Amino acid sequence: QLTIYPNPTTGIFTLQINNGKLSIINYQLSIYNTLGEKVYSTIQPFSHSTIDLSSQPKGIFFIQLRHENGIRIHTQKVIIQ
Repeated sequence: QLTIYPNPTTGIFTLQINNGKLSIINYQLSIYNTLGEKVYSTIQPFSHSTIDLSSQPKGIFFIQLRHENGIRIHTQKVIIQ
């Protein structure tokens, strides 16, 4: 379970993984705009993290979480107002 708050956001938001197993492995977090362009990417272990996309234009973005081996776990959208 991936929780994003606040959503909609002004560009700064928190991601929280609600599965203890995921917090102890490396994962790849990528964020894409509606054109499919990657605007943010990181690889790290975490249970929650603050992301700053305030430099991005207003719109819908898609957050994709993958295992370190590349298997997609979750996709969710965030709205920047």
